[in-house]
Amino acid sequence: MKILQLTDLTKSYGKIKALDKVSFDVPEGTIFGILGPNGSGKTTLLSIVLDVLRSDGGSFKLFEEEPNAFHRKRIGSLLETPNFYHYLSARQNLEIAAEIKGRGKEDIETVLKQVNLFDRRNSPFSTFSLGMKQRLAIASALLGNPDVLLLDEPTNGLDPVGISEIRMLILDLASKGKTIIMASHLLDEVEKVCTHAVILKFGKQITSGPVSEILSNDDLVEVSSNDLDRTLSVLNQFEGLRKINKEGELLVLDFPANKADLSAINAFCFQNGVVLSHLQFRRKSLETRFLELTH
Repeated sequence: MKILQLTDLTKSYGKIKALDKVSFDVPEGTIFGILGPNGSGKTTLLSIVLDVLRSDGGSFKLFEEEPNAFHRKRIGSLLETPNFYHYLSARQNLEIAAEIKGRGKEDIETVLKQVNLFDRRNSPFSTFSLGMKQRLAIASALLGNPDVLLLDEPTNGLDPVGISEIRMLILDLASKGKTIIMASHLLDEVEKVCTHAVILKFGKQITSGPVSEILSNDDLVEVSSNDLDRTLSVLNQFEGLRKINKEGELLVLDFPANKADLSAINAFCFQNGVVLSHLQFRRKSLETRFLELTH
């Protein structure tokens, strides 16, 4: 099943196009990243899906049907950090959130355990770290046991420990069957967490699909030897190689997708008097790929 299907979604603010005919599908059971720098349209897109904003053009479906209030009850969202009461406990704040939603009061203990805050359920919100506050916000989104979570910049402003906590929480929720759609400009985090992604730039869709496919446009191969200059000279004659970059004690060979043959590279070097001490594939980071796509 497709959880979300966007077709030519468009939204403008005056002369500025926040979204320009964006189209992609979110399969059920995925962790789907909406990537892009600030101003790329990520929050606008999520706001339209949640009926906070209206689009100017295009359409979208939820659960393969025209969106309605029932569908949105199956979605938990974190568009911005909720205004929790600092002097109230985690449990009390969730009781208020459940009252506002009209559902989920019976889930409070469960969601506190899910986000690893049950032992601090009676602690005032003011005593929480930023990571704990964000986990409580996700707990609020989980009230009512939604099938889908929409998270806008869930690790924004957190330190490495907080980022790691949210990352592990997202992976755990996905393993329990939740579909998670998260907007982020932290490309490294999306690479570590997401199964699928779309990349936006100034409201335009650059590419979308499984993260493994987005990363797979080039084959990068690392090689090293005890004579890098000689190795560089030899490999410059290797057929099909597009370019070579030197990184410290490594040479990084760039081939078109699915064209690198490690056995052939090793044999070619050996036949030309070079014995390689290191030879392996390197996957491009999503950040490298993102910069290539958006520049």
